[in-house]
Amino acid sequence: KRVREEPTAEQIAVSEEKAKSMFGNVEIKRDHQVVKPTNLQKCLCFGTRNMGFKERHLLQDIRDMCPHFREHSKISPVSSGDTVVELCNLHHCNSTLYFEAHRDEVTYMWIAQAPKGPSIKLRIGNIHTADQIRMVGNCLKFSRPLLHFDKEFDQLPHLRVARSLLQTAFNVPRHHPKSKPFVDHILCFYFLDDHIWFRNYQIVATDGEPSLMEVGP
Repeated sequence: KRVREEPTAEQIAVSEEKAKSMFGNVEIKRDHQVVKPTNLQKCLCFGTRNMGFKERHLLQDIRDMCPHFREHSKISPVSSGDTVVELCNLHHCNSTLYFEAHRDEVTYMWIAQAPKGPSIKLRIGNIHTADQIRMVGNCLKFSRPLLHFDKEFDQLPHLRVARSLLQTAFNVPRHHPKSKPFVDHILCFYFLDDHIWFRNYQIVATDGEPSLMEVGP
């Protein structure tokens, strides 16, 4: 007597994935390929120990905007540039955003490419953190932002360097494992009265043209 063999669990799963169509049996294959990011840039974001409370909250707001920022504990105010380069090599970062605090509530922000530059030194002023202003806009944490620069960044030579450094620091790599797969906010940089102004807006989808709502900082 011939004994009929019962189908195994794998054969049942394969048979369920086959669908009938006008061309016959079509086998459905699931794609389990993981897309890896081609742009592996990282930015080290940290500051000195003598920062004020506004600078500390601003630093945390910047870290929450972009997933490719790497954290490090605060360092001594008398540290040299070689220390910053060593920390970038330690964290495998190709750029840095460094807050350097001085007396009389004066804080400078360094944006540099490691290890050989270029770099730019900016004095921070008119700080309003996201918790302080409490704007109506809201965006998802670690979503990829759009970058907008004023037309002045294309006309002046030193602003071209500043634009390149800002793009390196705030440009979230595509397919980053911590980033969200959509865009819901835009980071704007304006040049007015010899100052670079920064704004963070939420992109609100409406029936007509999309509108912007400020999030902060």
